[in-house]
Amino acid sequence: MKKQMTVAALCLALCLPCAKAETPSPDYSSMTKDELHAVIDQARQALMAHEVYLDSDKVILDEQGILVTMRADYMVEYDAFTTTLIVENNSDKKITLLPENVYVNGWQVYAMGVSDLEPGKKAEGKFFIGTISRANVDDAEDLEDLEFEFNVFDCDAFETVFTSEKIHIAF
Repeated sequence: MKKQMTVAALCLALCLPCAKAETPSPDYSSMTKDELHAVIDQARQALMAHEVYLDSDKVILDEQGILVTMRADYMVEYDAFTTTLIVENNSDKKITLLPENVYVNGWQVYAMGVSDLEPGKKAEGKFFIGTISRANVDDAEDLEDLEFEFNVFDCDAFETVFTSEKIHIAF
């Protein structure tokens, strides 16, 4: 009896995943215009949940006592993108904020961050991204997305405190 129960449980465990009904793909061709717009709106909302849109000031980093807000005052001129960063250093280390792996519209570019911020202090600095013409950006309307990480660097110990997750900004 014990052997039969074990075999039955094993068969059930193996067969249940196969019996799971798959969700059918929607038939877009049979949908009305309003139904299609509803699907598009749902997809857009799901996408926006994964991206930060720079239409107002946004907190882009809040980790280990470092708070970084990106202002929506960006501009493009002289082959560069600039915006304002407000950095609050609530850690016990003197830090420099180094942008790394910076991409504009999928093209790798050069960037500079905020340097030598003492513990317990705040700074307003410019986030400068240069050589953006290689990304075919001549003015702000050409910006599609910006992707980067911050290396938070301890100026006294001369070592990385942490590197942020990838930050993605959509325009």
